[in-house]
Amino acid sequence: MSTVELETLFEDVKNWGKWGDDDERGALNYITPARVAAAASLIEDGTTVSCSLEFPTRPAPDNPRPAQHMMVVAGDACTETGIPGMESAMDYIGVAFHGMAVTHIDALCHVFVKETMYNGFKATEVKSTGATRN
Repeated sequence: MSTVELETLFEDVKNWGKWGDDDERGALNYITPARVAAAASLIEDGTTVSCSLEFPTRPAPDNPRPAQHMMVVAGDACTETGIPGMESAMDYIGVAFHGMAVTHIDALCHVFVKETMYNGFKATEVKSTGATRN
């Protein structure tokens, strides 16, 4: 696909401005209270279905940066919390959220086209300390 073809496709499918110039929700605007209520009315038996994935901790072709998992406090040292009678186990999980082996977490402020993110906001509004838009 050429650059011109890609730019034409982008212009054809983008939703910028659809919900106003200040919108920062994008397609989440489709999830209205009425749609949530309608979806809830379809529940028949209360069965839950998990959409989660395991956090693989070993490298694989589709997972070059596996999750890091370490026990900070485990059951064999549960008193290490320092609060008598309030024992616990604690773990640390470090995850690179971009990849094929994890459920993807992203935001409208993570994708730029010509230094511009969703709805025309400037990429410079995203800093290492966080985003001020989207």
